[in-house]
Amino acid sequence: MKIFFSSVVFLAAVIGFSFFAMNLVLGGATGAIPKEGGQFTVEPGWSTGEIARALRNEGFIRSDYYFRAITRLMRMDGNLQAGSYHIPANLSSMRILKLLVSGKTQLIRVTVPEGLTSRKAALLFEEAGITSSEEFLAATKNKELLSEFGIIAPSAEGFLFPDTYMMAKSYPAEKVVRTMIRSFFREMDQIYPEYKQMPWSEFYNRLILSSIVEKEYRVDEEAPKIASVFYNRLDRDIALESCASVVYVLTEILGREHPKRLFYKDLEVDHPYNAYRNKGLPPGPIANAGPVALKATFEPAQTDYLFFVVQDAQKGTHLFSNNLADHEAGRKRYVETYFPK
Repeated sequence: MKIFFSSVVFLAAVIGFSFFAMNLVLGGATGAIPKEGGQFTVEPGWSTGEIARALRNEGFIRSDYYFRAITRLMRMDGNLQAGSYHIPANLSSMRILKLLVSGKTQLIRVTVPEGLTSRKAALLFEEAGITSSEEFLAATKNKELLSEFGIIAPSAEGFLFPDTYMMAKSYPAEKVVRTMIRSFFREMDQIYPEYKQMPWSEFYNRLILSSIVEKEYRVDEEAPKIASVFYNRLDRDIALESCASVVYVLTEILGREHPKRLFYKDLEVDHPYNAYRNKGLPPGPIANAGPVALKATFEPAQTDYLFFVVQDAQKGTHLFSNNLADHEAGRKRYVETYFPK
């Protein structure tokens, strides 16, 4: 009797293990993805457990437990490669594992230049076939997404780090925006890690100012000086008088073409983002700043400058001054040189 009972237990164990092993190898999609398969992205730094849960949540596998187990059995833990993959429908867990270990991703390269607005960045991703500009802009205003990063602002404008991104075709807009925001904070950790101790209002104000500096500087070495000019004007309750803020109003808000030259009538446009008519900072960033402008704003030069004007349009250099007379003289030379009558 004991022998018979032991045999039954052994047989049940064998059957159970066989069923377990079969699921490990064959356990594939739940039917939640389309017949042609779907895109799956492994974010940089994800653990095997995070990858397995994402695969299960997106319908590629039935059990994240099985996927983690087979990864350990195959000694592939830690070998799964970040990137975006096309996973055919009903692919077994074993084959999905081999695909993610292979690193054979399907990616499109998109370079987002420094100083672009969210709208212009959205057009780049749309042209590349990654996501529509409409969905991208909607994602930048997604409150739940913004709250993931502690962003207390109407949109992700200013937090979309300019960089070269490798992404899959038809990639979800929210994932695109999330990746760009994550890149922004990763860069801030390198540039000025002390930002984490700042009150939100101070941090956001510096971000707004960095977007203005981004649009005003052309020579890297001058960026900290330009930042110092704006800080000095803010301290003295003087309007920033940033031409970039006016261009933002004209192009991004009023939908006009980028002007070759600003006229006095342009400086009078009535809008909160016009830093000529209004003292203090605009309500939000006017662009997405790169590392040079960010560093310049968080670590500005210490000067007494209150003005700057273009000195050499070809080189992009400026004349800095601390009094109106010198500034007006410099402005007059600029106009006479580059806009002769």
